[in-house]
Amino acid sequence: MKHLAYILFANAMWAQVPTESGQITGLVKDPAQAVISGAQVTLTNQQTRAKTTAVSDGQGVYRFTSVQPGGYIVSTDVKGFKPIVSPELKVVPGQTVNFDFALLLAGATDTLNVTAASVENAYRVEKVDAGGPF
Repeated sequence: MKHLAYILFANAMWAQVPTESGQITGLVKDPAQAVISGAQVTLTNQQTRAKTTAVSDGQGVYRFTSVQPGGYIVSTDVKGFKPIVSPELKVVPGQTVNFDFALLLAGATDTLNVTAASVENAYRVEKVDAGGPF
């Protein structure tokens, strides 16, 4: 009976041990290497497609803690900059994966529409003689 109590206690303790997780962290910077605070960063689990978000702090740092082992991508889409998506990042227990974003300015989005006016008053030639004036 005493041994059964030890086994049950050991099983209860084992069940309470959480699976060890890792972290993903990094910096968000603009093209001049200045940090970007308030940038929303999205973490996507490649297997389940589950997403979670974090926001970069005053030093441009974003952090995802307690990330379960597996493959993930991080992405950010800051107004005025091109969206960026990381390659797949492999998280292993007890380790921190680092991915820094180096944002690029978004291209110009202005458009120019050209339309033609009516041709009613356009110059018209009814007949051209062979050899013409030249």
